[in-house]
Amino acid sequence: MRTQTYLSFLGALCLIYSCKKHISSTGHSGWSTYAGSKDGNRYSSNNQITLQNVSQLKVAWTYSSADKDSANRSQVQPNYWLNPKNGIQYLVSIRVPEYRMDSIEALNAMPISANRPGKNDAQILANLATFERATGSPIFSHYNVMPVIDVFGGVSGRDLGGLLKDINPLIEEAKKELPKGSFIMLRGQADTMHSSYVGLGIGLVLAVVLVYLLLVVNFQSWLDPFIII
Repeated sequence: MRTQTYLSFLGALCLIYSCKKHISSTGHSGWSTYAGSKDGNRYSSNNQITLQNVSQLKVAWTYSSADKDSANRSQVQPNYWLNPKNGIQYLVSIRVPEYRMDSIEALNAMPISANRPGKNDAQILANLATFERATGSPIFSHYNVMPVIDVFGGVSGRDLGGLLKDINPLIEEAKKELPKGSFIMLRGQADTMHSSYVGLGIGLVLAVVLVYLLLVVNFQSWLDPFIII
Protein backbone atom coordinates (compact mmCIF):
# COMPACT_ATOMS: atom_id res chain seq x y z
CA MET A 1 0.00 0.00 0.00
CA ARG A 2 2.86 2.38 0.88
CA THR A 3 4.63 1.53 -2.35
CA GLN A 4 1.51 2.32 -4.41
CA THR A 5 1.02 5.66 -2.61
CA TYR A 6 4.70 6.55 -3.12
CA LEU A 7 4.49 5.77 -6.85
CA SER A 8 1.34 7.89 -7.23
CA PHE A 9 3.02 10.81 -5.46
CA LEU A 10 6.11 10.47 -7.62
CA GLY A 11 3.97 10.41 -10.78
CA ALA A 12 2.19 13.60 -9.71
CA LEU A 13 5.50 15.36 -9.16
CA CYS A 14 6.72 14.31 -12.60
CA LEU A 15 3.49 15.61 -14.20
CA ILE A 16 3.82 19.00 -12.45
CA TYR A 17 7.46 19.27 -13.48
CA SER A 18 6.66 18.46 -17.12
CA CYS A 19 3.85 21.03 -17.21
CA LYS A 20 6.12 23.75 -15.81
CA LYS A 21 8.80 22.82 -18.30
CA HIS A 22 6.30 22.97 -21.18
CA ILE A 23 5.01 26.39 -20.09
CA SER A 24 8.50 27.79 -19.74
CA SER A 25 9.54 26.43 -23.13
CA THR A 26 6.47 27.75 -24.92
CA GLY A 27 6.21 31.04 -23.04
CA HIS A 28 6.26 34.22 -25.09
CA SER A 29 6.26 37.88 -24.23
CA GLY A 30 3.92 39.00 -27.01
CA TRP A 31 0.25 38.64 -27.87
CA SER A 32 0.45 38.75 -31.63
CA THR A 33 -2.70 36.82 -32.53
CA TYR A 34 -6.05 35.84 -31.11
CA ALA A 35 -5.60 33.64 -28.00
CA GLY A 36 -2.03 34.85 -27.60
CA SER A 37 -0.21 32.73 -30.15
CA LYS A 38 -0.76 30.39 -33.07
CA ASP A 39 -0.96 27.52 -30.58
CA GLY A 40 -3.79 29.26 -28.73
CA ASN A 41 -2.22 28.77 -25.29
CA ARG A 42 -3.62 32.09 -23.96
CA TYR A 43 -0.43 32.66 -21.96
CA SER A 44 2.18 35.41 -21.84
CA SER A 45 5.33 35.57 -19.77
CA ASN A 46 5.11 39.36 -19.38
CA ASN A 47 5.36 40.38 -15.74
CA GLN A 48 5.07 44.18 -15.90
CA ILE A 49 1.50 44.07 -14.54
CA THR A 50 1.22 42.57 -11.07
CA LEU A 51 -1.32 42.47 -8.27
CA GLN A 52 0.46 45.41 -6.66
CA ASN A 53 0.38 47.85 -9.61
CA VAL A 54 -2.77 46.79 -11.49
CA SER A 55 -4.82 49.45 -9.71
CA GLN A 56 -2.44 52.14 -11.01
CA LEU A 57 -3.15 51.44 -14.70
CA LYS A 58 -4.52 54.30 -16.76
CA VAL A 59 -6.22 54.47 -20.16
CA ALA A 60 -3.55 55.07 -22.83
CA TRP A 61 -5.88 55.50 -25.80
CA THR A 62 -9.42 54.68 -26.87
CA TYR A 63 -11.08 53.99 -30.21
CA SER A 64 -14.76 54.24 -31.09
CA SER A 65 -16.09 52.12 -33.95
CA ALA A 66 -19.52 53.84 -33.90
CA ASP A 67 -21.19 50.52 -33.07
CA LYS A 68 -23.05 52.15 -30.19
CA ASP A 69 -25.20 53.87 -32.83
CA SER A 70 -27.36 51.19 -34.43
CA ALA A 71 -27.85 53.35 -37.54
CA ASN A 72 -24.09 53.38 -38.20
CA ARG A 73 -23.37 49.69 -37.82
CA SER A 74 -21.86 47.85 -40.74
CA GLN A 75 -19.91 44.75 -41.62
CA VAL A 76 -16.50 45.34 -43.16
CA GLN A 77 -13.42 43.31 -43.93
CA PRO A 78 -11.36 43.20 -40.70
CA ASN A 79 -8.09 45.14 -40.74
CA TYR A 80 -5.33 44.71 -38.22
CA TRP A 81 -2.56 47.05 -37.10
CA LEU A 82 0.58 45.53 -35.66
CA ASN A 83 2.19 47.57 -32.92
CA PRO A 84 5.95 47.33 -33.61
CA LYS A 85 6.80 48.06 -29.97
CA ASN A 86 5.03 45.12 -28.36
CA GLY A 87 4.11 42.92 -31.33
CA ILE A 88 0.37 43.01 -30.53
CA GLN A 89 -2.24 43.15 -33.30
CA TYR A 90 -5.21 45.50 -32.92
CA LEU A 91 -8.45 45.30 -34.88
CA VAL A 92 -9.04 48.56 -36.77
CA SER A 93 -12.44 49.48 -38.20
CA ILE A 94 -12.83 52.85 -39.91
CA ARG A 95 -16.13 54.30 -41.04
CA VAL A 96 -17.18 57.77 -42.14
CA PRO A 97 -20.54 58.90 -40.70
CA GLU A 98 -23.28 58.87 -43.33
CA TYR A 99 -24.39 62.43 -42.60
CA ARG A 100 -20.99 63.72 -43.76
CA MET A 101 -21.22 61.98 -47.14
CA ASP A 102 -24.00 64.18 -48.52
CA SER A 103 -22.53 64.87 -51.97
CA ILE A 104 -20.11 63.56 -54.59
CA GLU A 105 -17.67 66.33 -53.68
CA ALA A 106 -17.62 65.26 -50.04
CA LEU A 107 -17.02 61.67 -51.10
CA ASN A 108 -14.13 62.66 -53.39
CA ALA A 109 -12.56 64.78 -50.63
CA MET A 110 -12.52 61.93 -48.11
CA PRO A 111 -8.90 61.48 -46.93
CA ILE A 112 -7.33 58.08 -47.45
CA SER A 113 -3.93 58.66 -45.87
CA ALA A 114 -2.30 61.41 -43.81
CA ASN A 115 0.88 63.33 -44.50
CA ARG A 116 4.06 61.65 -43.43
CA PRO A 117 6.48 63.74 -41.40
CA GLY A 118 8.33 66.08 -43.73
CA LYS A 119 6.43 64.95 -46.83
CA ASN A 120 3.25 66.35 -48.31
CA ASP A 121 1.96 63.02 -49.65
CA ALA A 122 -1.58 62.85 -48.27
CA GLN A 123 -4.08 61.17 -50.57
CA ILE A 124 -7.80 61.72 -51.03
CA LEU A 125 -10.28 59.36 -52.58
CA ALA A 126 -10.58 61.43 -55.77
CA ASN A 127 -6.95 60.60 -56.64
CA LEU A 128 -7.62 56.86 -56.41
CA ALA A 129 -11.13 56.35 -57.82
CA THR A 130 -13.85 58.03 -59.85
CA PHE A 131 -17.55 58.24 -59.03
CA GLU A 132 -20.67 59.14 -60.95
CA ARG A 133 -24.36 59.18 -60.20
CA ALA A 134 -26.50 56.35 -61.54
CA THR A 135 -29.96 54.89 -61.05
CA GLY A 136 -30.38 51.47 -59.55
CA SER A 137 -32.79 49.36 -57.59
CA PRO A 138 -32.86 50.19 -53.85
CA ILE A 139 -33.84 46.61 -52.97
CA PHE A 140 -32.45 43.41 -54.49
CA SER A 141 -34.47 40.24 -53.93
CA HIS A 142 -33.44 36.66 -54.68
CA TYR A 143 -35.36 33.41 -54.94
CA ASN A 144 -33.33 30.18 -55.14
CA VAL A 145 -30.20 32.33 -55.61
CA MET A 146 -31.70 33.94 -58.72
CA PRO A 147 -32.47 37.69 -58.80
CA VAL A 148 -36.19 38.43 -58.94
CA ILE A 149 -38.55 41.39 -59.22
CA ASP A 150 -41.41 41.08 -56.74
CA VAL A 151 -44.85 42.41 -57.68
CA PHE A 152 -47.13 42.49 -54.64
CA GLY A 153 -50.92 42.38 -54.77
CA GLY A 154 -53.61 42.33 -52.09
CA VAL A 155 -57.18 41.04 -52.05
CA SER A 156 -60.00 43.22 -50.80
CA GLY A 157 -63.69 42.31 -51.01
CA ARG A 158 -63.11 39.18 -53.13
CA ASP A 159 -62.35 35.55 -52.49
CA LEU A 160 -58.89 34.30 -53.39
CA GLY A 161 -60.14 31.58 -55.72
CA GLY A 162 -62.17 33.98 -57.85
CA LEU A 163 -59.27 36.40 -58.02
CA LEU A 164 -56.95 33.65 -59.25
CA LYS A 165 -59.32 32.91 -62.13
CA ASP A 166 -58.84 36.51 -63.31
CA ILE A 167 -55.09 36.70 -62.67
CA ASN A 168 -54.00 33.41 -64.25
CA PRO A 169 -55.02 34.43 -67.84
CA LEU A 170 -53.08 37.68 -67.42
CA ILE A 171 -50.01 35.78 -66.26
CA GLU A 172 -50.20 33.43 -69.24
CA GLU A 173 -50.37 36.40 -71.61
CA ALA A 174 -47.40 38.06 -69.93
CA LYS A 175 -45.33 34.87 -70.21
CA LYS A 176 -45.46 35.13 -74.01
CA GLU A 177 -43.65 38.50 -73.91
CA LEU A 178 -40.91 37.53 -71.46
CA PRO A 179 -37.29 37.66 -72.64
CA LYS A 180 -35.35 34.42 -72.92
CA GLY A 181 -34.32 33.01 -69.55
CA SER A 182 -37.04 34.82 -67.59
CA PHE A 183 -40.17 33.36 -66.04
CA ILE A 184 -43.14 34.36 -63.90
CA MET A 185 -43.94 32.50 -60.69
CA LEU A 186 -47.04 33.01 -58.57
CA ARG A 187 -46.26 32.82 -54.86
CA GLY A 188 -47.84 33.71 -51.54
CA GLN A 189 -51.24 32.66 -50.20
CA ALA A 190 -52.47 31.80 -53.68
CA ASP A 191 -49.69 29.25 -54.15
CA THR A 192 -50.29 27.83 -50.67
CA MET A 193 -54.02 27.47 -51.29
CA HIS A 194 -53.46 25.78 -54.66
CA SER A 195 -50.96 23.26 -53.30
CA SER A 196 -53.21 22.53 -50.30
CA TYR A 197 -56.24 21.83 -52.48
CA VAL A 198 -54.22 19.65 -54.83
CA GLY A 199 -52.91 17.61 -51.91
CA LEU A 200 -56.40 17.34 -50.44
CA GLY A 201 -57.84 16.14 -53.75
CA ILE A 202 -55.12 13.51 -54.21
CA GLY A 203 -55.70 12.30 -50.65
CA LEU A 204 -59.46 11.93 -51.23
CA VAL A 205 -58.93 9.97 -54.45
CA LEU A 206 -56.47 7.61 -52.79
CA ALA A 207 -58.86 7.14 -49.85
CA VAL A 208 -61.72 6.20 -52.21
CA VAL A 209 -59.49 3.73 -54.08
CA LEU A 210 -58.36 2.15 -50.81
CA VAL A 211 -61.93 1.75 -49.54
CA TYR A 212 -62.96 0.26 -52.89
CA LEU A 213 -60.15 -2.30 -52.79
CA LEU A 214 -61.07 -3.30 -49.24
CA LEU A 215 -64.69 -3.81 -50.31
CA VAL A 216 -63.53 -5.88 -53.29
CA VAL A 217 -61.63 -8.17 -50.96
CA ASN A 218 -64.57 -8.35 -48.55
CA PHE A 219 -67.33 -9.08 -51.13
CA GLN A 220 -65.13 -10.98 -53.59
CA SER A 221 -66.64 -8.91 -56.39
CA TRP A 222 -65.60 -5.94 -58.56
CA LEU A 223 -69.17 -4.72 -59.14
CA ASP A 224 -70.79 -4.80 -55.70
CA PRO A 225 -68.44 -2.22 -54.15
CA PHE A 226 -69.60 0.33 -56.78
CA ILE A 227 -73.17 -0.05 -55.55
CA ILE A 228 -72.12 0.46 -51.92
CA ILE A 229 -69.92 3.47 -52.67
